[in-house]
Amino acid sequence: MLRLFRFAVYFSVGLVGLVFALLNAQAVPFNYYVGSREIPLAFIVAMAVGFGALLGIAASLTVVVRAKREAAGLRKNVNVAERELANLRTIPYKDQP
Repeated sequence: MLRLFRFAVYFSVGLVGLVFALLNAQAVPFNYYVGSREIPLAFIVAMAVGFGALLGIAASLTVVVRAKREAAGLRKNVNVAERELANLRTIPYKDQP
């Protein structure tokens, strides 16, 4: 069910993007530092969205790497604690009189 919903969302976004590109196919002047060029508006918008997505991924990458490193350290602590617990369980128990 979730797969079908995802497919419907992706298809809808793609269809809206295609319609946008078809309706905005006229060329607009794109000025940059070295010069100017006539580029279709849909291409400029697509490039801006792609660049924004890359910036968002780059910004969240540090948080993800930090979380993965912390999770690895916590896993290591759990493994050490489990080994210590296993060693303590094998020590014979002596009753005190």
